[in-house]
Order: sequence, then C-alpha cells, then structure tokens
Amino acid sequence: MKSGLKGKSKMKLSTYNSKEKIFIDANIFIFNALDNPEYGGSSTEFLSRVENGEVNGVITPVVMDEILFKILVAKSSRHLDKVNIWTIKNRMRDAEFSKKVMPR
Repeated sequence: MKSGLKGKSKMKLSTYNSKEKIFIDANIFIFNALDNPEYGGSSTEFLSRVENGEVNGVITPVVMDEILFKILVAKSSRHLDKVNIWTIKNRMRDAEFSKKVMPR
C-alpha cells in the first residue's frame, strides 16, 4: 500500500498485523480479481488474511460498487472493439454477451 502523505513510511500489505479495523480500498480487490501482475499476489494474500480473521478489514457500499463496476468494464473490454460505458450497457442486455463477461 502506498501512502500519499509526505514523511510517512509506506506500508506493505504483507506486514500489516494490527487487530484494529483497516479500510480496504477497491484497488486491493480489483488487483486480486483481475490478477494484476504487480500487486495481484500481495492483494490475494492480504484478502486471505482478512477472510481468515487475521486482519479486521472493512469496506463501504461505495467501494463495493466501484469494485463491481471496474471488474465489469475490464471483463467487457476483452470482448468489445469500442469500450465505453454506453457500449457496455447496451451489450450487457444481450444474454450471450452477458454470459461471456460474467459467467455463472
């Protein structure tokens, strides 16, 4: 995790070990879900620690919305020539396209 505050040290997900609540940004979930080559592994490991109760992570509904939206856009873009929200919205109405993007 990077800190935007000057003079503060940068914390790594792998070294976080406090039992206090920590806000988890959408990027951690997105890196995990989309197998980001740089941060995917550390994000997956951190989220596993949250799932196992080793880390007390919290998110908000807004973060959840951002996660789902960005994953939808990323997966849709693999199947479209022109990627914009309107194209994605229209194509998601097509059941076959929808199944490609979000298989059950």
